[in-house]
Amino acid sequence: ALVIRDEILIDFDQRESAESIERGSQEANKEAVKTALMKLAHDCQERIIYLAQKVIYEEVLMYRTEGERLVEYHQAISEGSGSGSSDASFSLWYPPMKTGLLILSKIYRIVDMKVFKDIAGGTVSSLTGVLVAAGKYLKVSVSALDGHLFLIKHLLILREQLDPFQIEFTHNDRKLNFSSTVTAIKKLANPANGLGLFRIGSSNALFQAAKDSLPSVDEIEKDARQEMEDALRDGFKEFVAFSADLIAKPLMSFIAKSKPFRDFEEGSGSGKGNFRAQAFTQVERLIETFEESEKLFQSFFPKIINSVNLYFDNRATIEILVNPIVQIVFGEVSEVESLLDEEYSSQEIRMVKPKMEKMVEIFKEVG
Repeated sequence: ALVIRDEILIDFDQRESAESIERGSQEANKEAVKTALMKLAHDCQERIIYLAQKVIYEEVLMYRTEGERLVEYHQAISEGSGSGSSDASFSLWYPPMKTGLLILSKIYRIVDMKVFKDIAGGTVSSLTGVLVAAGKYLKVSVSALDGHLFLIKHLLILREQLDPFQIEFTHNDRKLNFSSTVTAIKKLANPANGLGLFRIGSSNALFQAAKDSLPSVDEIEKDARQEMEDALRDGFKEFVAFSADLIAKPLMSFIAKSKPFRDFEEGSGSGKGNFRAQAFTQVERLIETFEESEKLFQSFFPKIINSVNLYFDNRATIEILVNPIVQIVFGEVSEVESLLDEEYSSQEIRMVKPKMEKMVEIFKEVG
């Protein structure tokens, strides 16, 4: 009985030892697999980040606006349907913007979020610069109106497409600072340091110059979304100012010429003499000013409306673009009307008033 008992205990111990070894082996295998998978995931992330940065650098940052290609793209927009909303045709997006946003959407929540923020911030900043450059080129190669509207359209799409990315688009802009290099060269060129060239050791002038001339790296944190918003705001203001000047330049010129004389007279109390003595203030010239503005109005305002409708199909966006132009022109007309009441006689006002009212009526009809 004792022999059987001992055999049972020995067999039990052997089995338990074997199971313990097997469990340890399994745990070791799991750790090895885990380590291998972590290394593989890390390697995949590095490859994805490298490829994303490579594509963004080559197809966004280094994108060169080629005249024929950009004009062809503009023709495609003219033949297609322009839209500033989210249902805008993806095929009509400007190629660098299309590529940049596509890359960001593919790597979002795949790579480390800190890395993604830096890539996204740099990409948005680059896209803003590329769009501004393309808008400037279109102003020259096609028309100023198309250049302004192209920029506004694409910046609006860019802003809308960034909303799903729930991050701050900040990035570090790194630049080499060569101020220490310049200082070291000046110091080396100083005649007083001439003997230092022949010293042996760390006090040698050449050694010190090489040591001190190393440039430093300056990092500046930039908000790419704010850069985009600034570009959009500036583009909007430039479009409104350009359009208002296009259709009401004679009136705006009249008001601009009048202002110095009126400011001087208000300050000195010298009366109407100086202002009314100017050739451009004569009634006949003022009537010609309204006639010229009327012709420009009838010629260019419909073109502006048509171009805006070509690029945008969202009624709210169109009103945001057009209403300030209307307000500026009406403001100029109101200022001329006030000037008439202050500086001109009743008979002169009766001569100018019909021209002014006719222009306002035409403006309402076209608008």
